[in-house]
Amino acid sequence: MTFIAPLTSLRFLAAAAVAIFHLQGAFGYHTGNINFAPAITFFFVLSGFVLTHAYEDFPDESSVVRYYVSRFARLWPLHLMTALYFLWFIYTPPLKIVLANLLLVQSWSMELVTAMAMNGVSWSISVEVFFYFIFPAVIVTRRYWALWLMASVAVVVFAGAMATLTGETGEHLTGAAWLSFLHVGPPARFLEFLAGVLTALFFRRHPQIKLPVQIWTVLELLALALAAFFCRFEPFTSFANANLPVALACWLLYSGTFPIMCVVVLCFAYSGGVISRILSLKPFVFLGDISFAVYMVHQLVLVVWLQQGWAPNAWDPFALCLIFAQIACISVLSFIFVEKPAKAALIAAAMRLQRAKWWRRPSQPGSTSTRPAQPGL
Repeated sequence: MTFIAPLTSLRFLAAAAVAIFHLQGAFGYHTGNINFAPAITFFFVLSGFVLTHAYEDFPDESSVVRYYVSRFARLWPLHLMTALYFLWFIYTPPLKIVLANLLLVQSWSMELVTAMAMNGVSWSISVEVFFYFIFPAVIVTRRYWALWLMASVAVVVFAGAMATLTGETGEHLTGAAWLSFLHVGPPARFLEFLAGVLTALFFRRHPQIKLPVQIWTVLELLALALAAFFCRFEPFTSFANANLPVALACWLLYSGTFPIMCVVVLCFAYSGGVISRILSLKPFVFLGDISFAVYMVHQLVLVVWLQQGWAPNAWDPFALCLIFAQIACISVLSFIFVEKPAKAALIAAAMRLQRAKWWRRPSQPGSTSTRPAQPGL
């Protein structure tokens, strides 16, 4: 697998956008009609792209085990840290919600209350876990038509939910079951992940497109401008709310920008322009490395500020800079002292277990194995 630095750097922009959205009320600024949902869509599309780019095949059971271990080691340590902090210092919800959050399956309930009961942003990580879980089932057989089959199932489930759960009056009820499904339900968000998978398959078949640097730079600028345009495209939102079924309008708000995000991901995957070269610089790549920590800790930091009465609830640029600095410092420390070492330790432990062949049945007496030794993680 080739490391694609600009895509790593872009993750920080998406994480920062989510943080800006969540901090707005407590610090006196308002984002108006800007739609920040495409930041989550970007994460889902990028996830499908990166997984497909990284795992071209699963030739045997050990490769599947390594895949699941690496995904677990990537997400769970930092999630566990934030979950324990929430439970110790903020609030202890009912046991079933705690267990669902610790296991990262809270969004599988497709209920907003359960999905966002603790560290709210972890709902999207729970959706990612669903994607991670089903990904090898397609790639291991190299039957990419299964992607289309799974997409069709997702569309049928989505359409059925809209048909049965959308009220005739079109009322926008926050607690409605269909709204929860569209927002946090893995089947409803699967098309975003699938779009990233298909984008990676296109990139794999066409790994190089030779264009001048100037042309690539213009394409990168256009891709970013297009994403920004649809985040701010109020006439489109107004038209959707006025002319489309309410569930479909909400789906477009949450997930409808995935084709745009595919364009952004593909454009920067080729890394042919000046913007890609800037994003490939080490400081920007490091920001991308800590983006997961930024995403996971920023809302907890905000809760502490609210509990302690530090949030000004009015425009205060000094306080805003201070909380951003605090989020940045905690994110860097979390990345260096929790995320990286925990990931390395979990993978090392899995390597030792793999060498012991812990997931295989003992050989029958008198039998010999012709299977070659499996490589390490």
